[in-house]
Amino acid sequence: MTIDQQLPHLLEEGALRIVVIGLGYVGLPLAYHFAAAGLDVIGYDINEDRVKDLIRGVDNTECITPEQLSSIKIDFTVDASRLREAHVIIVAVPTDINPDKQPNLVPLTAAARDIAQHATSETCIIIESTVYPGATEEVVMPIVSGLPGQLWWGYSPERVVPGRPPKVQADQRSSTLHGSGHTLTNTNKVVSGCCPESAEFIKQLYERVITDAKVHVAPSIKTAEASKILENCQRDLNIALINEFALICNRLGIETQDVLEAAGTKFNFHPYTPGLVGGHCIPIDPYYMAYRAKLAGFHTNVILAGRQVNDRMGVFIARETIKKLCSPQTPNTGTDKILVYGWAFKPDCPDWRNTRTIDIVRELEEFGYRPVVVDPMVQADHDIILGETGIDVVPVRGKEAAAAAIIATPHTEIIDDIWQSGAGVRAGGVVTDVHGRLKDYKFSQEVTYWCL
Repeated sequence: MTIDQQLPHLLEEGALRIVVIGLGYVGLPLAYHFAAAGLDVIGYDINEDRVKDLIRGVDNTECITPEQLSSIKIDFTVDASRLREAHVIIVAVPTDINPDKQPNLVPLTAAARDIAQHATSETCIIIESTVYPGATEEVVMPIVSGLPGQLWWGYSPERVVPGRPPKVQADQRSSTLHGSGHTLTNTNKVVSGCCPESAEFIKQLYERVITDAKVHVAPSIKTAEASKILENCQRDLNIALINEFALICNRLGIETQDVLEAAGTKFNFHPYTPGLVGGHCIPIDPYYMAYRAKLAGFHTNVILAGRQVNDRMGVFIARETIKKLCSPQTPNTGTDKILVYGWAFKPDCPDWRNTRTIDIVRELEEFGYRPVVVDPMVQADHDIILGETGIDVVPVRGKEAAAAAIIATPHTEIIDDIWQSGAGVRAGGVVTDVHGRLKDYKFSQEVTYWCL
C-alpha cells in the first residue's frame, strides 16, 4: 500500500500513530488533543525531568491540567527509537536566536537527525517549529533524505498563546489579565504539504483537533513558513509604534493610556498597548526573516526597526524609575531595595523565555540599587533561573519596605495582592506601573506613581 493510500486509511480507521517531538508549550497541547481525539500518541522529549513530570501528571507550563492529563493516554518517552513506530511525526522543538541574532536551528536539526536514524518510510513529517521561509526544504529535509521509500512533508505554524484560560471577573483590576481564550481547538490553523495529496491528508489530520475553527491550506510549505513570520513581525512593529509613542508622550507630559483611550474611539483604530516585548515568538521571528532576506540579497528596512524600539524599553523603564527616585522630594541612598514584580514575559503565565524584565534588573544593578524580583508563577524554574542569570526570583515580597516598585508583569495574583496589601513601597517612594493596572488604586501613603 502506497503512502497516499496507507495514511488516509489509517486516519479514517483511527489507527494512526503520532509521535510529537518536543513537549513544551506547543508539543504538549498537540499531543493531548490528538490523544483526546482518539489517536495513538507518543510524546518524545530529550528532557528527562520534563518527561518524568508528565508521567506523574504534572505540567509545569500549565498548558494542560492534571485532570486533562489523567483523562487521556500519551506514551511519554525519552527513547528516540520510538520514532520507528510513527505514521506521523510532528516536530515542535524550540527555535531561538544566537547571541549574534542569527537563527538557532540546533534543536530542529537534532530532531531531524533523530528522524533520519529511527523513522521508517511511508511517514508524514510535519514541522510546527517557527522557521524562516525555506528552512524545512533547505535544512531539515536534506538531513532525512537518506530514508528509503516515500516520505510526506508538511509545515503547520504553531499559534500557541501561553497563559491560563480566561475567567470572567467583575473586578476591573483583574478583568484583562487572564489568557485570551485562544486555544489549539478554536484558533484557525494553517497547514501545507509537499504535494497536493500530503496537504489534503495534513488538513484532514488537523481537522480532528481544530474543532471550533478552520484549517487553511497554504499553497506551499514556504508560504506557510512565511505566514508565521509575518504574523509576529506585524505585532512587533505595532507594539513598537505604541512604545515609541509612549516615549514621546512621557517627554510631553501626556498620559499614554488616555491617548489610547481617545484614539480607540475611531472605528478602524487597532488597539495595542505599550510594554515589554518578550517571549519565544515576537522578539525572535523578525530576525529570522531578516536573515533569510539577506541570503536573498535583500536588505530589510522596516522589519527590524521595531526590535530597536522594543529592546530598549526595559532600560527606559528602569532609568525613569531611578530619575523619580533621585528627585528632591524622594530622598534615597542609591543602594535602596527596589521591588520588581513579574519575571514571566506575560501576565498569568509561567513562561519566562526571553523575558525583558532582566533588562530592568540589570539596569537597576548598574546604578547600585538592590532589585528584588517577585514572581509566584515561575517558582518551578527557580533553580534554572538562578543558575542561568544569578537572579533569585522569590514568590512573595519581604517585609522590608522598598524605595520603589516596578510592576513589569501584572499577574492577577500580584495585582490582587497589591490592591489588598499595598505595593510594598515606603512613604515618598515610587511606583512604576508598566501596564497601568493600578491607575484607579488609592495608595494609603504618598507615592510617585507613573505608567507607560
